Amino acid sequence: MTALSIGKVTGWSPSGATFALVGLVLPPLGVVAPLGLAPLLVVTALALIVADWRRAIAAFREFAGLAALLTALSLWGSLSSAWSILPAHSLFGGLRLLAISAGGLIGLGAARALAPAERERVRGALLLGMALATAVLLTARFIDIELFSAMLARAPDAPLTRFDRGATVLVLVVWPALISGGARTRWLPIVLALAAAIAVLSLVSTAAKLAASLGVLILAVGYAWPRLTAGCLAVGLVAVGILLPLSTPSPDRVVDIHHQAAWLKPSAIHRLLIWRFAADRIAERPLRGWGMDA
Repeated sequence: MTALSIGKVTGWSPSGATFALVGLVLPPLGVVAPLGLAPLLVVTALALIVADWRRAIAAFREFAGLAALLTALSLWGSLSSAWSILPAHSLFGGLRLLAISAGGLIGLGAARALAPAERERVRGALLLGMALATAVLLTARFIDIELFSAMLARAPDAPLTRFDRGATVLVLVVWPALISGGARTRWLPIVLALAAAIAVLSLVSTAAKLAASLGVLILAVGYAWPRLTAGCLAVGLVAVGILLPLSTPSPDRVVDIHHQAAWLKPSAIHRLLIWRFAADRIAERPLRGWGMDA
């Protein structure tokens, strides 16, 4: 029986089944082993190509401009190995960016082609995955289980930071899961979102807490003015990339900030010093840089 005939019988296309499985696996994987999300993207892209290679090609045609920009950026990253202080690392860094970009475009194109019924099923799988991830975080935070105790023991100084990346993943997953479904199940994503918020707020990650709070505001604004919001976010990201190296405080000023604002986390002071170091290196090679990811 072909994949097409299976889809007619079950109501699932191969792409829809792939996305449903990813929706189920992604949230708990992001909490327990967040570095596994990159391999998951690769596996998902390959599965989508096998399931429907014509749709994968169509995705690149639909996003030809974006694909060209990402390809140019990736090739420039690989080309930077010619002057990089870590040539091999920069070469493969550019190729890795190219692979990740291709996987993302394939996934985006395939997702846009899903039928409405399939999208609702994928959303249901994502809700279930989100429930599992939230349960893991709440269990690790409030219930003493040997498995989680062993995981937390890997970060003895601040054990709850073990789930910082997972909290960030959960905050990002909340929004697609909140897309309104049927009237009978509309309350379910709201309950799960509240449970996820409790889990995130009980952890250490300030970035995840800030993302959850600002996300509510941006969701409301973006719902009313979607194109304006997207444009402002794009301009804001470019502006931050240009202005941050120019506005990062000097090392002496960072020390003063550390003394005057004792409430700031040590990690925040550490980041300021990292940004200062990066800004100094940018000033030394403002155009070519030091090589991709060097």
